[in-house]
Amino acid sequence: MLAAWRALWAAPFFTTRDAGRNTRVARGMRARVAVDCARHAFDVRVFALSNFVKVRAARRRAGEEEA
Repeated sequence: MLAAWRALWAAPFFTTRDAGRNTRVARGMRARVAVDCARHAFDVRVFALSNFVKVRAARRRAGEEEA
């Protein structure tokens, strides 16, 4: 715990003067977050589509069994 506190204390605190130097880092982080969001949205769509196909196939099988 003490080591973690020392690491936090030693970490540089960014000021507005440093902000100009760190725009590239911030831009990279924003890009990474955007990619993660896009991947998640894609995964959700694929999951929903696969469930839709499974449900439709199950309903079709149930309809064939009744007939």
